[in-house]
Amino acid sequence: MQSSTHEAKKRLLVNIGTNILVVVVSALVGVWLTPYLIRHLGLELYGIIPLFLMISHYSELFTLTIRGTVSRFVALSIGRNDFEKASLYFSTAFFSLLTVYLLLLVPIIVIAIWLPKLFQIPVGCESQAGNLFFLVILSSFMIGLSSPFMVSTFVKHRFDLGNLATILSRVFQVAILVLCFKFLSVSVTYFGLSRFGTALVLLVSGIIFTRFLTPELHLRLVLFEFKAFREMARMGGWITLNEIGALLYLSIDLVVINILLGPTQGGYYAPITQWVVLLNIFGTAISSVFAPIVYEYIAKEDLETLAFQTQRAIKFMAMAMALPIGLICGLSEPLLERWLGPAFIKLSPLMWLLVAPCIVNLVVRPMFRIPTGMNKVRLPAIVTLAGGVANLFVSILLVKYTSLGIYGVALATVFCLTGKNMIFTPIYTALIIKKPSTTFFKQLVTGIALTAILSLGAWFLSNIYDLATIPRLVTTCALMAVVYCLLCYYLILSKAEKEFVRSIIVGYIKKGNADVRS
Repeated sequence: MQSSTHEAKKRLLVNIGTNILVVVVSALVGVWLTPYLIRHLGLELYGIIPLFLMISHYSELFTLTIRGTVSRFVALSIGRNDFEKASLYFSTAFFSLLTVYLLLLVPIIVIAIWLPKLFQIPVGCESQAGNLFFLVILSSFMIGLSSPFMVSTFVKHRFDLGNLATILSRVFQVAILVLCFKFLSVSVTYFGLSRFGTALVLLVSGIIFTRFLTPELHLRLVLFEFKAFREMARMGGWITLNEIGALLYLSIDLVVINILLGPTQGGYYAPITQWVVLLNIFGTAISSVFAPIVYEYIAKEDLETLAFQTQRAIKFMAMAMALPIGLICGLSEPLLERWLGPAFIKLSPLMWLLVAPCIVNLVVRPMFRIPTGMNKVRLPAIVTLAGGVANLFVSILLVKYTSLGIYGVALATVFCLTGKNMIFTPIYTALIIKKPSTTFFKQLVTGIALTAILSLGAWFLSNIYDLATIPRLVTTCALMAVVYCLLCYYLILSKAEKEFVRSIIVGYIKKGNADVRS
C-alpha cells in the first residue's frame, strides 16, 4: 500500500514536471515566434494568423459532443475493468469524428475560396490567406482525430508522454516554418504547413501511446454502436453548448476586431493575447493532472475526499498561476519594450486587462471536471452560452458606440467571463457535491491576493529600475520567484500540505538516486 502511494506521488511529480516543461517550451516558442512572424510578415498580415487559429475552434463545434465525453466514458469503463465497453466507446468516438470531418471538408474549401468576402484580408494576400485557412482547419481536424487516442495517457496517468509529444510537435512546427521561410519564400501558407506538421506529430504519437499503454483498447469499425454514440451525444450536447459559450468568450475578440476595426488593430491586439494563450497552456498543464483523480473519486462516490482534493488542487493552482500572472502584469512595460519594441509599450494597460483576470479564469479549472464526471452539465452549459452571447453583444456595443476600441473587447470579456467564473462556477460545483456554496471561495481569494501583491511589487521595481533587457528581466523574475516560493511555503501552505510537497519531492529524489546507483 505504501509502495503504491509512493508510486502515485512520484507519477504526480513527473506529470507536473513534464507539464511545466511543456509550458516552458511553449512559452519560448510563442515568445520567439510572435516577433519573428511580425518582422517577416508585417503587422497587418500577421494579424490574420491568430484570427484563423481562433476560427478553427469554431470548425470543431460539430465534434465537441464526442471529444468532450470520450475521456469520461472510456476512463470510467476501464476503471470498472470493462475493456469491451471501453473499446466500444473508443471506436465509436473515432469513427464519429472521422465521418464529421470528412463531411466538413467541402464547406471548408468553399469558405477558404470566399474568405476575402467574409474578413478584411490584406490586399494581394488573398491566395495565401485561403491556403492558411484551409491548412489551419485541416490541422484542427487532425488534432481532433488524435483526441480519442490520447485517452490512453489520461487513464494511465501518463501525461508525461503526452507532454513529450506536445514538445516534439512544437519543435517540429518551428523547424518547418524557419526552413520554409529561409529556403522557399516568406508566406503565411507555410505557417499553415507548419501547423499541419504539428497535428501530424500529435496524431502519430497518440496512435503509438494507445498501442503500448492500453493494448486492450481496440479500434474497429464493427465496434461502432449508435447506442454508445447517442449516450455520448446526449451528454456531449450540453458540453457543446458550453464550448460554444466558451468560444464566444475566448475566440470572438479577434473576429470582432477584424470586422469592425480592421486587420492592423488585430495585429496590435493579437500579440498580447499570446500571453493569455501561454497562461492557458500552463493552467491546462497543471489542472489536467487532477482530472483522473476527479473521475476516480466520482466512480467511488467518495464526495468528501473529492471536495478535499479539489480544494487542494485549486489552492496549488492559485499559487502556481499567481507567479507568472503577477510578473507579466507588473513587468508589462519593460517586457513589451524588449519583446516587440518601444511602439508597443502603450499596450501595457491592455496586458493588465487581458492577463490579470486569468487568476480567476484558470484557477477554477479543477472544478470543470466535476460537473462532467457527475453528468451535471446542463446548467453550466446554459449559463456559459448566455454569458458568451452577452460577451459578443457587449464587445460590439463597446467598439461601435464608444472610443474604447480594442480595450472595449477586452473589457467585455473581463465582465462576462470573469464574473461567471468568480460567482457561478464555485457555487454550482460546491452544490452538486453537496457542500456549502462558499467551499471554494477561500482558495480563489488567496490567488487574487497573491497576484495583486506580485503585480504591484513587480510594477514598483519596473518604475525604479530600467528592466528592459533580457538579463535584468530574467534576474528580476528569478529573485521574485524565489521570494514568492518561500512566502507560499512558510505562510500559505498548511502543515499537511508542506508534508505532502516534501514527501513527493524527497521520494522522487531518493528514487532517482537509486536508479543512478543501479
